[in-house]
Amino acid sequence: MPMVSSSPWSLGLLQKTWARIVAGDGLPPERPPYSRWRIMAPRLHLKSTVLGHGYLFWRFFSEGGDVDALYIAYKKPLAEEHMEKLKRAIAVNPYTRFWRDNNPLARSIIDYTVTFNEQQEDGEYVEWRAQADPEGIMAASRGRHPKIVICDDILSDFANPLESAEIEHINQIFEYVVMSLPPVDGTLGVVGTPQSPNDILHKLQDNPQFFTAKFPAVKDSEQRATAWPEMFDFVRLEKIKNQVGDNAFEVEYQLYPRELANSFLAADRLRACVGENLARLQDPLEAGAPQHWHNPEGWPFYGAMDVGKAVHPSHMSCFSSRALMGGCCRPMKSGWMARTTTNRCGLSTASSSISTQCASTSTAPAQNWKTET
Repeated sequence: MPMVSSSPWSLGLLQKTWARIVAGDGLPPERPPYSRWRIMAPRLHLKSTVLGHGYLFWRFFSEGGDVDALYIAYKKPLAEEHMEKLKRAIAVNPYTRFWRDNNPLARSIIDYTVTFNEQQEDGEYVEWRAQADPEGIMAASRGRHPKIVICDDILSDFANPLESAEIEHINQIFEYVVMSLPPVDGTLGVVGTPQSPNDILHKLQDNPQFFTAKFPAVKDSEQRATAWPEMFDFVRLEKIKNQVGDNAFEVEYQLYPRELANSFLAADRLRACVGENLARLQDPLEAGAPQHWHNPEGWPFYGAMDVGKAVHPSHMSCFSSRALMGGCCRPMKSGWMARTTTNRCGLSTASSSISTQCASTSTAPAQNWKTET
């Protein structure tokens, strides 16, 4: 299927890499295609053309047997638009001139009898049926089991960002409905741009059933290396960045989650302040304080901080959860912080003392505490 016309650019290693991921590499020893894959890809890099339209066409063309597909987008009209493009491509492709459209009046529903005008020894023509239906992620439902399911940008886009509740709802639909649609030997492909560190594109990263890959538009800023230099060299991407703004470019081209791109604190600075192996220390300001917090029941301990400004001071709270005994939560320490300075991680921290009263729901006595941050 011709996917590009004569133009100053051409398909590059990027698109060929995608094709090898979803269709097998064809190199000895030949690796079969991945049946479950999630690919993050930037805008305008032909991710839908190659991984959506092109992949379906390849399966229709080479399957040798009946094949049905479900193409899921954020909303059904978007999925219908993709099916219209694929149907137009099939109509003008010389290799599909013998295919019969079983539903010629439907612009966005694909239903072809695939044939290449070949006859078997018994005189019967070799043919099979190829079908694809569009659907929106919110309307996805159980009941059918198509051989192929493609999820293309099911998280909306940068101009219409989703709220956290909507992202969680899409996550649930994907996990409880979409994951069960294709049969065990079927294909489930996911391609898109991330919006949140907790969206389904990121959650699939930890699913061993999926092959996952990420292809940002700029691979290395210092080397000025880009993912698709045949179309977008470094200079051109810099111009796009100036046009759309830093946040939009980070999300749509560099695949940085929208929530982090718009956050007040940089994610790398937050990660620099995380200590995986911290030990409890004695509070030096509290006379007679024990060396460790008294925790014979082994309750989990959590802390949270709301970063504020001079007018609205920051607030920090620490809690201990007793999940096995009614699920109650015991506040351990809580306090306001003011007169902020900046630590080595670049985060605002308090230079003043905090003094609060700790209320306890357990048999352990409540404690007054003061600490210097």
